[in-house]
Amino acid sequence: MWFEFLLEGLKKFAGEIIGTLLRTLLLIFVLWAFPGLRSLFTKYKSPKKNDNDTNIEQVLKDLEEQRKKEASKRAELELELEKKRHEEALKAQQEEEAKRRAEIERQLEAERQERERILAEAKLREEARKAEEAKRNAEIQRQLEEQHKEQERIRAEIQRKEKLAQEEARKLEESLRKSEVKPETKRPAMKKGSAMSDKDFVNLCGRGDAVKVKEAISNGANVNAKDKNGWTALMWAAENDHTETAEMLINHGADVNAKNNDGMTALIWAADTGDTETAEWLINHGADINAKDNDRNTALSWATRAVHPQTANLLRRYGAK
Repeated sequence: MWFEFLLEGLKKFAGEIIGTLLRTLLLIFVLWAFPGLRSLFTKYKSPKKNDNDTNIEQVLKDLEEQRKKEASKRAELELELEKKRHEEALKAQQEEEAKRRAEIERQLEAERQERERILAEAKLREEARKAEEAKRNAEIQRQLEEQHKEQERIRAEIQRKEKLAQEEARKLEESLRKSEVKPETKRPAMKKGSAMSDKDFVNLCGRGDAVKVKEAISNGANVNAKDKNGWTALMWAAENDHTETAEMLINHGADVNAKNNDGMTALIWAADTGDTETAEWLINHGADINAKDNDRNTALSWATRAVHPQTANLLRRYGAK
């Protein structure tokens, strides 16, 4: 019995509470949806407040505060989202900037490596050029030394032959003096038609005995005779300043531009030794001033290389190139 009574009381109390909540919610909705009614309700409501009115106002205040809190939270969330979006955009911009910077650095590094490669290749080419030039200079120096040695050998040979000739002349003169015979009567006459050998004729022209040279030419000696090195009789006569003998050879058809085994003419040899007078004499007698030896060097090249400025100026004055 008492249980049923208690259950009935609870149902009634629950029905009242539910009814009160529904009326309160309906009132809140109406007042929230229609602000004019809310102000009107506030104006004409009874000054005496019962517990239900107090509860409604408290609920309204709680709802307003909750709405403000939610709005504040929403604003904070939006601000935080905006901040995150800004940070993400800034981060993306920084990453893009870092990528551009890395690309620029890569390009600069590639350009630097390319410059270093070009400089290294240029350095290698320069070193190769210098090595080749040094090799050529060494070869030219070697050839010059060989030519100088050959010239010294030839000069020594000439001096030896001159000494021998002088010694023979002295012995002949002493022999003639002892026999009291003049040297002219003892000069051996060559048989007419018996030509002197090229070797003997070259040696004779080198000694400059014009009388014997004329006699040998009359007997058919070869005026273009050469020794084993290709030196002609005219070269030896010009080298030893035997002008009369040289003129005699030219007048009898000697080739003033004949070359020895190295391709050198009498003029080239005179330029190399700095014999300016002989060089001018040869030019005036038809020597080719621009003739070249086997290494394509001219008389002017030899005079310049051997540092004979007077001879070089003479050659230039006559049009040497």
